[in-house]
Amino acid sequence: MKIAVVDPSSYVMPYNHQLCNSLAELNNEVFLISSSHFPATWRAKRNYTNIQHFFNGINTNNKWFKRISKLNKYSFEMQELIPLFNDLNVNIVHFQWLFFPFLDRILVKRLKQAIKRHMVLTIHNYKPRGNGYLLDWTQHIAYCSALKLFDEIIVHTEFTKMKIKEHNPCLTTKINVIPHGVLDYYHKISKECSPYNKKKGKLNILFFGGIRQNKGLDILIKAISYLPFALLEKLNLAIYGKADIDIKPLVDLVNNNKLNDFIEWHLGFIPEEDIGCIFESSDVLVLPYREIDQSGVLLLGIGYSIPIVASNIGGLKEVIKDQVHGLLVPPNNPKELALALKELLNNDAKLGKMKEALKELSKDLSWDKIGKETFELYKGILE
Repeated sequence: MKIAVVDPSSYVMPYNHQLCNSLAELNNEVFLISSSHFPATWRAKRNYTNIQHFFNGINTNNKWFKRISKLNKYSFEMQELIPLFNDLNVNIVHFQWLFFPFLDRILVKRLKQAIKRHMVLTIHNYKPRGNGYLLDWTQHIAYCSALKLFDEIIVHTEFTKMKIKEHNPCLTTKINVIPHGVLDYYHKISKECSPYNKKKGKLNILFFGGIRQNKGLDILIKAISYLPFALLEKLNLAIYGKADIDIKPLVDLVNNNKLNDFIEWHLGFIPEEDIGCIFESSDVLVLPYREIDQSGVLLLGIGYSIPIVASNIGGLKEVIKDQVHGLLVPPNNPKELALALKELLNNDAKLGKMKEALKELSKDLSWDKIGKETFELYKGILE
């Protein structure tokens, strides 16, 4: 089978890589159609073909000019997929994101009519990813219209399936739950970890990923402030990620609670070869999210068998079993989060048992299984 996986803005490159590799290992010919604007050189070895089709030649750091330039190029580049897919003679076209739903409802329809191939969409988040072009409600209307164009839809959690069905009951028979596989390939590309060695004698807490309002970093900082000083002295909170919000209120929160000695900041894009070292150096991963469908950071943590403290919401609670793989706490509740951290950080035996349980969970979320489930879905469409 020939499969084209399409992610115009390379939003989920780690996911794309592991999905494409797993499909290729099933003797399929796989093409990843992506953007050249992934913020780093992609180092992972692959057994698929990566075609950087989208947004080439856009070389500006001006956020708004870049968005306008992308929007202008996108329509033409979607049209150019028609001869590309005909030349490649693909059987299945599998989109990972709809870049701009207001346009995609037209462009995807034209593409499908022209190439006459079956099309699949993975919805990583039930809310369309905002590009700042139009109001959310117009994006949502367009998004619902675009979803109807696909033969099958993949989601990672029952939570996402429920949310989509609420707004699109006609799609019920099209929605398939295939879990997000564990992101373990960083084990293969990590460099020497000396820059990220654990602080001697410290318990290392990790917050990792884009810093946005829904990620709840402020909740974690408040929770740290509630911990007894005797425990504070033993821990170090490392914050890694690119800030998509004004960071000053968070810095002020740290300063006002006199937490500077216990928190270190690593803001900006994290090179992929550093990610493994960061996770290997951590004792506990915290996901204090206010809202989420599923989290790639969660799947990274599972891949490194790091006990997890997470909000009891969305897809997180479908993967993490409380008191087995970590602890689940009510969302937006720093005092409960503080109690969970205190319970876990004071119990080496529990941490050890959770690490062993996470190793077993990682096997259940292997890409061998995810690839086979996805391939079986494709076969069902073609039969």
